Amino acid sequence: MSVFALGLNHTTAPVDLRGRFAFAPEQLVPTLQAFREKLQRSGEVAIVSTCNRTEVYVGASPSLLTPAVDWLAQLGGVSSQTLRQHSYVFEGSRAARHAFRVASGLDSMVLGEPQILGQMKQAVREADSAGTLGTTLHQMFQRSFAVAKEVRTSTEIGAHSISMAAAAVRPGVAAVRRSSRDQGAVRRRRRDDRTGGHAFRGAHAQGAGGGQPHAGARRETGRALRR
Repeated sequence: MSVFALGLNHTTAPVDLRGRFAFAPEQLVPTLQAFREKLQRSGEVAIVSTCNRTEVYVGASPSLLTPAVDWLAQLGGVSSQTLRQHSYVFEGSRAARHAFRVASGLDSMVLGEPQILGQMKQAVREADSAGTLGTTLHQMFQRSFAVAKEVRTSTEIGAHSISMAAAAVRPGVAAVRRSSRDQGAVRRRRRDDRTGGHAFRGAHAQGAGGGQPHAGARRETGRALRR
């Protein structure tokens, strides 16, 4: 039995097309079972579906690749030709190598992001629940998880990695911080302006008072002259 991977991701398809092939968790089991029926129960199937990729891993004869493309295209409401233009196919050892890269975060939009490993493990659990996970795919995925662990422990790829959600939030947080700093600067300028205005008015009042002697001071000066 051979393995092939059929998929599309952020490098091959625009977001609106990727959205057509995104599966909610509760959709995976019935979708896997329907695809298994399409293969006439002769193969193994697992689906990895995230915000940036949908990949169908199939353990079956390579002759089933065309039916797999047609089935996925129909599911997404596009032609097989459109799907082929925006997807990729890996077979045999190249399919396994691709799974290793995906699990390790090397194929992610944010290099090294850890969320994809959990999503792949969830895909394996869903395939197992659907009864479409056989020995071939099980061994390939378990090897993928081992490779991902080795990559993270023996390299620096995970040292500064963040999830896609965190990466999406960061620009907004930075914008809020800049806005807060700008507002703080404006408030400080206004406070300084008010303080400067009070000081100027106080000095002006003192100057005005110095130019017009106090009435008591004028009386003392008059008595001194009479003496």
